[in-house]
Amino acid sequence: MSYQLFYTWDIPRYGGNMSAITIPNIHVTKNSNSFTDSLYAILSAKGVYSDEKFMLSALTGMAFKFVIHKRIIPSSIDMMSWEVDTKLAIERIGFYNENYCGFTNDPTFPLYQRAAIEKIKRSIDKGTAILTRSPKTIQFGVIYGYDDVDGIFYCQDRSHEGEMIPLLYQNFGILDTACWYYAIIGDHVQMNKRNLFIEAMILAVDEWETLYPCYPQTNKEYASGRLAYQYLIDALKKEDFHTFGAFHCLKTYCKSQQERALFFKEVSNEFSEVERVYEIYQKVAELYQLVEQELKATYEETVFNSKLTRNLVGIVEEALVLEEQAMDFIKRCNEEILHNRFINYYDVNGQ
Repeated sequence: MSYQLFYTWDIPRYGGNMSAITIPNIHVTKNSNSFTDSLYAILSAKGVYSDEKFMLSALTGMAFKFVIHKRIIPSSIDMMSWEVDTKLAIERIGFYNENYCGFTNDPTFPLYQRAAIEKIKRSIDKGTAILTRSPKTIQFGVIYGYDDVDGIFYCQDRSHEGEMIPLLYQNFGILDTACWYYAIIGDHVQMNKRNLFIEAMILAVDEWETLYPCYPQTNKEYASGRLAYQYLIDALKKEDFHTFGAFHCLKTYCKSQQERALFFKEVSNEFSEVERVYEIYQKVAELYQLVEQELKATYEETVFNSKLTRNLVGIVEEALVLEEQAMDFIKRCNEEILHNRFINYYDVNGQ
């Protein structure tokens, strides 16, 4: 089943109408990964999050995602179970959320699209923007308003900072990827800071040791964590990779490494035994700054020559060794929790 994509120039006007209902102070800026940038805009506009963005990235677990396709294609950085991973990420910081995801070619898509339009408008009426896929990119974005007269949603994403992106109601979910997604964020509970730190460290280990991020696990085109490093190194050594994808992924992960270092600096203030992890990630972040420097000229030329790829391989291999050391320290610091994480202590104590 196929659907016709309608364009905003098919309607007489949009934006600035008296009939528009929008949430103020929504600013999606490019400082982190697309999930964190979008979620931060939603929560800060709602007045329920005031910490640094790197902290949100780490506590949701997004800072610890490291996924690489065998040919380093651009989609590597957003390869996850959008419905499951994002729901858990938002729950980790104490927020109730409803996630909806599916495919445009499903026969029931029109029913889900109709329900989505109503649920999105209700959330905006209550003062909360929607996390979704951007109409203009394959990454995350935000729906922060709607206009029933023109039949459009008002959207933003980090690649078009400050630009209102109109999305016709009948176009919701009709994307190049054929996969639609949105999340409604509700009330929240207060979370213990120390517990949040511990949970984030455990999640860092999980992401490091997960081999393949895709379902089913037999899909081995994309690798995660430790194995992703090997995919990256192999592709660079063979010089068989997507040029823009390599630039895009490495630039994104340069930022992630900075976020990790900043996060573990904060954690070490709470848990002194984690200071060694912070020191290691500081070194990793410095290595990725070298990667960023190597890439500066590359983006203009869109060419990866042999000298550049050799340099990148050397830096990445060194970073792999350091990250392995960091994970060993994290596991030692949280050994008891890691060994007993699925035990219900109330059952053990007979209470």
